[in-house]
Amino acid sequence: MSFRIEDKIPLAKYDKFLLHGNLINKGMVKLYPDRFIHSIYFDNNHFEMYKDSIEGSLPRKKVRIRNYDKTQKYNFEIKISSVEGRYKKTLPLSHNQYINKLTTGYLDFHYGLVKPIIKISYKRMYYQYKSLRITFDSEIKFFKYTDLSSYFASDKNVMEIKSPDLNQKSIIDILIPFEKKRYSKYTEAVEYLNMINCL
Repeated sequence: MSFRIEDKIPLAKYDKFLLHGNLINKGMVKLYPDRFIHSIYFDNNHFEMYKDSIEGSLPRKKVRIRNYDKTQKYNFEIKISSVEGRYKKTLPLSHNQYINKLTTGYLDFHYGLVKPIIKISYKRMYYQYKSLRITFDSEIKFFKYTDLSSYFASDKNVMEIKSPDLNQKSIIDILIPFEKKRYSKYTEAVEYLNMINCL
């Protein structure tokens, strides 16, 4: 496993516009075409992954299935935050495996049986600045998995900074003039969709 820096910064649209322009002027370059990401998040009946995320408990996990644009190529991902750092396990899924995970869930040794709870879709822009990978997420939509016909549109944009070099933390602090704090689309979705009432 390899640990990495992974800072998420929620931004108002105007702040994102200013920061994006400033970084372009500093030499940030586009890596790939924009694309839409669709993630289905899992949790148990007691929403313990949500609770651990809110409380900042370590270790904690997020379990999700992700695909891009309208492709039918799916990845099963487990994101782990531990005392040592953060890392992600990714497993490609066949279509049958994808359907099976959605139908029967996933048995986690810590959280028990987790099942699909929420779907989150958004547009992602990809950039590189020196050794940092920077993405900007917009058009964020939250869906209850049991009702994909309606959604809540978030008013936030999210900037994410990733680096495999843990020594880059001080450079990021200088580069980004906004407060950096723990942020999760999943926890925001649970709250905006009033699923907190299920606890």
